[in-house]
Amino acid sequence: MIGRYVLSHKVFDSLKEVGTYAVGELQLPDGINHMLKNGKKVFAYKIQGTRYDIGRPIGWIQAIIGTALQDPRFSKQIRGFLEEIDRSSSFLYNNKSVKDQSSIT
Repeated sequence: MIGRYVLSHKVFDSLKEVGTYAVGELQLPDGINHMLKNGKKVFAYKIQGTRYDIGRPIGWIQAIIGTALQDPRFSKQIRGFLEEIDRSSSFLYNNKSVKDQSSIT
């Protein structure tokens, strides 16, 4: 669900050279790209499985639900909840403040 890195200490030199952007934060991908462009070795390993983009609200929600569905302690309750909210009699559809759900991305 979240990226994991094992990096050379050289990434810190690259981050110093790249610096921060408008948001005032160092960005790790920029440091890694800087290393690659300057001939440093960077290795990657692609993990098998589902990847969730938790940098977006919908991705975070998908990650929580997807992970809970795989956990035997929570799967039955989550499936029941999802079935409940899928019914037209659900509390979601009886709330006048709920807007078109298709606009959530």
